[in-house]
Amino acid sequence: FSGDGTFTGTYDRVTPDIREGLTITEGRDGAQQLSPPKMQEGEFPLRNERGAYSQENASSPVYQQVLPGKPVQYQASHGERRTYRSHTLWRDHVYYRGKGVWPLGRHVIRDISQTTAIGQRQVQIDTIGYETVLGRAPITVPLMTAPRIDQCVSAILDKVSWPTDKRDIAIADTTLLYWWCDERDPWAALLELTISEGPGTFYVDRDGVFRWENRNYRTVATRSNTSQATFWDRQFGNRTAWRSHVLWRDHRLYRGRTSSLTIENFSYDPGFRSIYNRATYTTRRRQTAGSVSVIWSYGSALTLSAGQVQTLFVRPADLFTEAVSPVLTTDYTTTSAVTIELTYTSGFLAILRITDGGGGATISNLQLRAKAITVVSETTVQNAVDASLSIATFSPIPGADIPLTYQVQGWPEIAPEQAQGVCDAWVLRQQYPRPIITFTVQNSNGENLEQILSRRPSDRVTLIEGNSGLNGDVWINAIERRIEGAQGRTAKAVYS
Repeated sequence: FSGDGTFTGTYDRVTPDIREGLTITEGRDGAQQLSPPKMQEGEFPLRNERGAYSQENASSPVYQQVLPGKPVQYQASHGERRTYRSHTLWRDHVYYRGKGVWPLGRHVIRDISQTTAIGQRQVQIDTIGYETVLGRAPITVPLMTAPRIDQCVSAILDKVSWPTDKRDIAIADTTLLYWWCDERDPWAALLELTISEGPGTFYVDRDGVFRWENRNYRTVATRSNTSQATFWDRQFGNRTAWRSHVLWRDHRLYRGRTSSLTIENFSYDPGFRSIYNRATYTTRRRQTAGSVSVIWSYGSALTLSAGQVQTLFVRPADLFTEAVSPVLTTDYTTTSAVTIELTYTSGFLAILRITDGGGGATISNLQLRAKAITVVSETTVQNAVDASLSIATFSPIPGADIPLTYQVQGWPEIAPEQAQGVCDAWVLRQQYPRPIITFTVQNSNGENLEQILSRRPSDRVTLIEGNSGLNGDVWINAIERRIEGAQGRTAKAVYS
């Protein structure tokens, strides 16, 4: 509750006060590759019979400390502590000292609500991932020329002071002509950049690492191109009679059943509504002027009182570069001494900070000079990859060969050939049905629990389900973890 993120305070551990469990979500905002990334979210109710978490209770030891923005750390532990014994052989399913601890996420408090009815006195805490810093305040990034998309992503993270050791950013497959960020929400800018890359994604994992995946990440990353686990809709293996000469082992199921990862609440959507066999992308080309010229003027006299500081946010009609700080007589005249400072020499935004010299001044004919970067053409491109079979098969009007078009709402400052590559990537991924699957894993055994706590978005797993006939690999796009029951004895993960 101190807000320092160490969680060592006397009242920082709230697990004993949690009633009815907690829920944590991460990954995409849906089960499809087309679904956008979302911030981690969590929620849990705290018992409040004595008013320990009440906002108005001045006698509470955490009075006025249960506030939005305070850090929250989610962890899960399993097993019982024991001292090391040499006769206990090491096993990968036996945790160090008998107890395993998994981080489930670092969040901050987003909202607080209270219920005071007798028998239901509790405080509901809603949390959001630490990545909320990417949506709190707009940022400005100066003009970048010919950047890869991952370099733009890094520039955004630099602006919000995201720790460099908490980043895992893949090298992008797309290079832009220009990129800048003009007083924009960082999260919105990241979404647009990721769409411009193709079927990639980004998220913050349970260790607080920002992960950005390019459009081919799932093709080359081992955890995405090789199944990490196989889940069944039932246990498998043949029963065997008990034999006294077979010693009991905690990893051998009763009567010889072979251990298996089991699922429940399986749902299947064939995914016909997410078919796209044509993609388009509207691009824009610009040309940089050969010399500096006037790109903006104030348009009237500007009067400052003695010692006044005036800040102007300059937005010219065109993109610009190599802006020149205003020069006396050339770019303005004044009745008394002033100083003018220029911030941002490129992009769509420049900031002029004008300070009076002490006696008051009237400034006339104020202007800004730079090299204008003007639009010379707009072109819409489409995929080059052949999707004719898909078009013929899934045409809305049978026999009419009408394509299902996905309009890429990406950053427009991109060369047509780069945009075509993005369109190809989307069509290759979406021209045939991609089933939308949701299933739940419960901690019925230690192996299931390990999967609940360790899986993350973009992991590849194998599903075998008899009624649907599914026997194949899927990617995890979204995860919802639930800890329920007395003392959190029931753990579930809903994957989609």
